[in-house]
Amino acid sequence: CRILREAIKEQPANLPLFDLYTSAFNKWLETQFAVAHTHFETKDFASAVGVLEAMHTEAPKNVTILSLLQQANMGLARQWMEHAQYLLTQKDEDGAAKAYTTAIELQPNLREPSERLQELNHERALHADQRAEAFLQQENYPSALSSWEQAQLLVPSPERAAKIEKAQIAFEFATGMENYNLKQYPQAIFQFQKVLARDPEHTAAKRFLQFSQRFTNDTATETVQSRFSMLE
Repeated sequence: CRILREAIKEQPANLPLFDLYTSAFNKWLETQFAVAHTHFETKDFASAVGVLEAMHTEAPKNVTILSLLQQANMGLARQWMEHAQYLLTQKDEDGAAKAYTTAIELQPNLREPSERLQELNHERALHADQRAEAFLQQENYPSALSSWEQAQLLVPSPERAAKIEKAQIAFEFATGMENYNLKQYPQAIFQFQKVLARDPEHTAAKRFLQFSQRFTNDTATETVQSRFSMLE
């Protein structure tokens, strides 16, 4: 059909060529309709969508093709929703969320998958919040922050945002104290400054920043004096 169509472009007044193309195109459509109907009968909506999309490309104004394509997309969307439900029985929340998202992409006007995805996201956010609180009890700040950030992406809330900020400050201060205790004063200064950038009134960070700066200066002075002693 495409070869004949290109030939018609070169010979637009060739009526026998036009009739040949029309006959071939109609036979192709008839065959493709039969293939699509077979896929419908076996509920193979994914294959039906593939066939009908190819037909739609060749005949974009054909109402029958558009109608069947809509039906195939609807059937496929519902299959993805069923698959999501199955994945939930297997405790695969991430996979279920992807399946619901696929259903939404296929049928943006279908409300049900959006509602179910919203419910699932609230459940996933709740589970992530619970993990974060458990990690926080262990003072595992990186894991707590990671869990809260996951929850925030799913269901944003100002309360969780405040918890994330508080945990970030605690993590940076704890890192600074670790550096301080190891006498890694430049690294400690960096961490305490990060804390104060988030919370300018953080009393402990101010105090240990001053200590770190003093020890850094003392160390530098001792190093200079040591070098002069070696020269003597």
